Amino acid sequence: MPSCDTDIVDYSGKKLSEEDIKECVQQLRELLDADKKFQNFRKDDAYLLRFLHCTDFCVHLAYRRVDDYYNTVLEYPDWYASGSPLQYKSLIDQNTKLILPDTRDKQGRRIFLAKLGDIDPSRMSPQENAHVDEFWLELVMDEPQTQATGVSIIMDMKGYSWRMFRWLTPYNMRVGSKKADLYPCKELVYHVVNTSMLMNATIKLVWPFLTAKLKEKFHFHFDDWESLHKFIDPEILPPEYGGKGPELDFKTVNQWLYDNESKVAENLRHHEVKKS
Repeated sequence: MPSCDTDIVDYSGKKLSEEDIKECVQQLRELLDADKKFQNFRKDDAYLLRFLHCTDFCVHLAYRRVDDYYNTVLEYPDWYASGSPLQYKSLIDQNTKLILPDTRDKQGRRIFLAKLGDIDPSRMSPQENAHVDEFWLELVMDEPQTQATGVSIIMDMKGYSWRMFRWLTPYNMRVGSKKADLYPCKELVYHVVNTSMLMNATIKLVWPFLTAKLKEKFHFHFDDWESLHKFIDPEILPPEYGGKGPELDFKTVNQWLYDNESKVAENLRHHEVKKS
């Protein structure tokens, strides 16, 4: 089992050894194996560790989290990705999302940039947008360090328009919030930048659909880059976010995703049971 640089501590505050972690994984797998519902569910060590990390290694809570997550996959199948990123190449090549390569925030989280204001709603549905997110996240979610720390999401709203505002139906907001709340990740932290009057109206509309726990993970920076830099070192950020890092290179980073398309597709294959 690969190690990471972060100490793993459970719900009681105990620092876990490698053997402790293996035992938790095995206990969770045995619980899932005993339920026919999870016959085709992904149960490798790396995947089960996602649920254990986000429940502080309480095995029974992790089992409940798996159950809640899988019920949501079955209830809203169109919102969950399966297949290969190459099948979504025309959407990915719109260059609205990417993982910043070889970077982490000050808490060790991977950094996912979503240029939501650049999305053309006439060329992508809300469900397809959710699928593209999953492909990118799946690229890094088996990394031990990412599992132990989570992901920081920069939500860039520059260019956000009324066309995208129309995505915000009560149904879409309810499903999107539920999916974000149950995503098996230690921590998803949202940094909203380049907001506008329209975005402020959107926040007021969306806010009631978010759980209290999810609301706590949002940070609104507007275009105050010093505020963003309190969480993410400017040395690694692109210049457009007040940083000193390299310019965004979508072509190269997209190719990283395509080069790993078979791994990503295999990892998401358990979502395909929704179609049977």
